[in-house]
Amino acid sequence: MAFLRLFRFCYWLKNLLVFLPAFVIGRADLIFNDPEYSLLYTFLGFSLIASAGYIFNDLADFESDRQHPLKKKYKPIALGTVNKQSASFWLAVSLMGGIVLTRKYLSDQVLLWEMIYFAMGVVYSLGMKRIPYLGLAFISMGAIFRVLAGAAALDISVAPYWLVIAAGINLAINFGLHAKNQKKLKALNT
Repeated sequence: MAFLRLFRFCYWLKNLLVFLPAFVIGRADLIFNDPEYSLLYTFLGFSLIASAGYIFNDLADFESDRQHPLKKKYKPIALGTVNKQSASFWLAVSLMGGIVLTRKYLSDQVLLWEMIYFAMGVVYSLGMKRIPYLGLAFISMGAIFRVLAGAAALDISVAPYWLVIAAGINLAINFGLHAKNQKKLKALNT
């Protein structure tokens, strides 16, 4: 069951942002009362694709995660409880599951936002994260794609200021987490 940790289900909370457009238009009832379950499928599809991105990141960071002094060394791949081949299999299952679900039940526009999000995650994993503040800003853009996917699922547009608010909140959270981790690393080194 160690492979389940690859999916980082706790991070799926970030994907609740796909529901924001329903609140913005005053139709929160669409989350559960939409006969097509558009937002629920968007949440699930986005979550599966995001999990594929997390697994990709863990594969890319395998060596550095193993030597990390904090919690990264306890990730399943770094710890050795899930091998790289198995992780690659689950990456493909998660990515394809998200794509198939989105293609079957949602619009191409939703899939576009999900794929842009995934591509940005790959770019982030391959080096963007090594540019400290740019990397944080880059992952904060994920909030924008979540909101845009939710809006596409409802076939509505979202005012730009909602995107700025979502990205700003995500950026603040990421800066806070980054500062907390830096403080822990500094304490370990003193």
